Amino acid sequence: MVRKAVIPAAGLGTRLLPVTKTVAKELLPVGSRPSIEYVVEEAVEAGVEEVIFVLSPRKKELVDYFRPNAGVDTLLADHSQYHILDYLYDRFAKTSFKVVIQNQARGLGHAVACAREAVGNEAFLVLLPDDLIYTDTAPSVSKQMIDVYRRYPKQSLVALFEVPEAQIPAYGIAAGEAIDTRVYRVNHLVEKPPIAQAPSRLAVVGRYLLSPAIFPFLLQETTGALGEIQLTDALCDLAKTGALLGYCFNGRRFDVGTPSGLAIASIFYQRHNPDIRAFIKELATTL
Repeated sequence: MVRKAVIPAAGLGTRLLPVTKTVAKELLPVGSRPSIEYVVEEAVEAGVEEVIFVLSPRKKELVDYFRPNAGVDTLLADHSQYHILDYLYDRFAKTSFKVVIQNQARGLGHAVACAREAVGNEAFLVLLPDDLIYTDTAPSVSKQMIDVYRRYPKQSLVALFEVPEAQIPAYGIAAGEAIDTRVYRVNHLVEKPPIAQAPSRLAVVGRYLLSPAIFPFLLQETTGALGEIQLTDALCDLAKTGALLGYCFNGRRFDVGTPSGLAIASIFYQRHNPDIRAFIKELATTL
């Protein structure tokens, strides 16, 4: 059973400036809800009991979105808006939230390593909030990965999706061979290769299911690209031991870390909101 999820959210959101000077990018709306809510909801629906946010000191308030607010709660209760209170808290009533502070921006690998004590000696999910993955009727991508993990215990997994050839240089690309439906044995990861040097078109997206075996590799890593500790480097070391799989998930991925990606995702999620669809249907019958 995978009980814990790590959500690294310490970044400054420079691609979304100037609004991220004062608002955490994870709280920017996608449709009618902030992007971070979709990510946490995905983890909870997959059975996660504890969500661990890795935050910078300036973003500690991000977790407050999921905690009761006495002023708001009292106002809603005074106006008998109990259905709103239920909506705000029922989904996450059995979920605990923990904050780990990343005091220096030293990369994704360092952010995951900061959560080592909170994770303990068990497998855990890592969900990057810049990536939203819509699955409609299929289980969430986190649930899909947990199902694969049950078949291949003690293996770590990275989520993969096939990209057009022209987009290869924008992603980390996996090298490996298929061992099951949608499942690959990953031998190596290449960060943003030229098209001619790419080992495949299978790109890594921001969902990982990691065994605690990743931590020794993270702790021994020296700084890589951009002077940061890269999760990709540690995963490459793990792959050399034969303990890394890739899973081609069923779903549609959106990058909400850019203005255009945020806008596209917002339109898509709003159109696929059941309440909005019902409203449009009703509107069409009355006009």
